[in-house]
Amino acid sequence: MSIKKDDLGYLQFVSEITFTEEFYAFKTEEFYQNGKNIYIGEGFKDLVLSSAEEISLRAVPSIKSFNLIKSAKDKQIRTGLPKDYIFENAGLFCVQLGLLLTSKKSELISSGHANLFYVRGEGIDVIAVDIRQYFGTKVWYVRAFPATDTWWHDGLRVFSANL
Repeated sequence: MSIKKDDLGYLQFVSEITFTEEFYAFKTEEFYQNGKNIYIGEGFKDLVLSSAEEISLRAVPSIKSFNLIKSAKDKQIRTGLPKDYIFENAGLFCVQLGLLLTSKKSELISSGHANLFYVRGEGIDVIAVDIRQYFGTKVWYVRAFPATDTWWHDGLRVFSANL
């Protein structure tokens, strides 16, 4: 398979991530608690968790991942992503993120660079969710803020909804 770059040269396709786990009920509030391996920032609590409803599924939709190969702002990154890149349902996004955070073969990068997701917010058009594990730690830091014009350095991974 050839690796495709977006037309602007910022993103490089990595993979389509298929979830094989079945979740019949996912308790968002129970999973996203600060603990020994996860730190949840106030922005994520206020902007994402507050609008995430419990969700019951038979199968979890796949997502796509891309590497940012040139530093860029949100607008440039978002332009290079597939049409339906925004995670429209906060509850479903929390399930998908939970699976990535607990997977033994996770697609999340753990080198200190960000793992970036764009999520539809309540009262905010689009929220940038930044998950990272700083070098030498095993703690995932999860934060969120309005996606405005943030400058992101190359080396991060961007995830896209796959509708």
